[in-house]
Amino acid sequence: MHHVATDFTDERNELQAVLDSGIFNRAPNLANVLTYVCAKYFEGAGEQIKEYNIAVEALGRPAEFDQRRDSIVRVEAHRLRKRLRDFYEAEGASHSVRIEIPSGQYAPQFLRQTPPLPSLSEVAVVLPVEEPEIQAVATIPHAAPPPPPALPQPDEPQPASTTETTSPPPTTTPARVPRLPLLRPVRPATPTPSSRDHVDVVRA
Repeated sequence: MHHVATDFTDERNELQAVLDSGIFNRAPNLANVLTYVCAKYFEGAGEQIKEYNIAVEALGRPAEFDQRRDSIVRVEAHRLRKRLRDFYEAEGASHSVRIEIPSGQYAPQFLRQTPPLPSLSEVAVVLPVEEPEIQAVATIPHAAPPPPPALPQPDEPQPASTTETTSPPPTTTPARVPRLPLLRPVRPATPTPSSRDHVDVVRA
């Protein structure tokens, strides 16, 4: 029984991209197997994708093909799976649709890939930079510590302390003013005649 064919635009484009990639240039049997199984998938005839049909219709084996004696289909299917895996790990890593043939069967699967999120190393994150506030700070110069006192040598006499001792000012006693004796009025002396005058008187 055939299923109604559906429009597989993305799947057909992916099949053509794989065939055009050149990975089957030296393996035409792999290209024939992939083309055949995908064509049956697009036709909705997945039940016809069997080992005998692949051997006869895709690989040109005669009608009396005996899969118990000839393992050509199994060998080519194994090679095809590996070739597709290598393709999607390298050139086809960015494809949105991937073709896979699960182990143990021959019908293809078309898997849609979710685009990977960009890593932090690939994304340039620009964060706003806030300028720091500059505050004026008055710088107070630090005074140099005083040098330590010189220690006296054992053989040298220690210098006398140069520290000035502040003595209280001398107490001044007020000078005594001597008492002056009371002055009595001096009476004028009565003049007495001198000896010369006395001689003159006698002569007279």
